[in-house]
Amino acid sequence: MSVAAELADEVGSCITAIVVIELPPQLPLDAQMLEEEAAGKRTLEDARAIGGTRGVRVRTQMLRARLAGEAIVDAATEAHADLIVLRAPRRSGRGGRRIFGRTVDFVLKHAPCRVMVAAPPSPV
Repeated sequence: MSVAAELADEVGSCITAIVVIELPPQLPLDAQMLEEEAAGKRTLEDARAIGGTRGVRVRTQMLRARLAGEAIVDAATEAHADLIVLRAPRRSGRGGRRIFGRTVDFVLKHAPCRVMVAAPPSPV
C-alpha cells in the first residue's frame, strides 16, 4: 500500500484497495468467513490510514471469489485501472529460481493494465 500511495501521490490519483477472500469450491460464495472478514477489514483500515498520511484518497473493496487473481483482474478491468500494485513474497522455485504464486502469475498474464509487484526482501 505504501508503494501505491507513493505513486498516487505523485499524480494525484485515487487508490482502490482490494481484499479478496478466497472461498473453496465446496463452500458457497456467501459462506460466513468471520476471521477472514475481520482480517480483511483491518487490512482495508490500514490501507486508508496509509493513504491518509500521504493525502491520497483510498476507496476500499472486499471481494469474495474462488480465485483472487481473477477477482483482481475483473476489478481492475471494471475500474479502468491504470496500474495494479501487488505485494507478493517470493518463493523458491525449482533450481533455486525465485517465482511468485498463482495469484500474481494470473494477474501478470491477464491484467488489463500495467502491473507492479512489490516483493519484500528475502530473509537472510
